[in-house]
Parts: sequence; C-alpha cells; structure tokens
Amino acid sequence: MTTMLFTCRVADYEAWRPRYEAAMQHVSDVRSWRVWHDQDDPNLVVIVETYESRQVAEQLLASQEIQDLMAADGVDLSSIQARYLDEDGGGSR
Repeated sequence: MTTMLFTCRVADYEAWRPRYEAAMQHVSDVRSWRVWHDQDDPNLVVIVETYESRQVAEQLLASQEIQDLMAADGVDLSSIQARYLDEDGGGSR
C-alpha cells in the first residue's frame, strides 16, 4: 500500500469539496481518502489518499483526464505537491 500526501490550492474550497467527494466515488483505484483545509486559508487543501501502489497513484495523478477534471474544479495545477509515503507504525490515545 502507498499513501499519497497531496497539497494544492483551490479557487473556492466550498465549491471544490463536493466535486472532489463526487469524483472519489468513481475512482476505483483509490482505497481511502481524507481531506483537510488550512484554518487560516481554507483554499489551501491537504489530501491523503491510499492506493495499492505508488505506480497506480502516479499514473492516476499524471492522467490527462484527472488533470482536466482538477483544473475544471478550480485546482491550481501549478500548486500541486505530492509525496508518496509508507506507513511505519503509529498509535492513538
């Protein structure tokens, strides 16, 4: 499993969020997702998505269809930063 930590800037968080949720219902390659937005700048978004592999995540993010959808939803494509992470344990209280 690979976790992608994804940050980007959106034009309008309130308009973008329901469109992202709707899109995630149709992306079969994503296993799970969570979304945060900055408390001081709600248009700065952090997303954590889980995939079977890094290759699957990279292919999806690089696809022209996804790039076009993100742009149409108000994502500033030049602001995208993606990191690929392996889980290394954790805990909760």
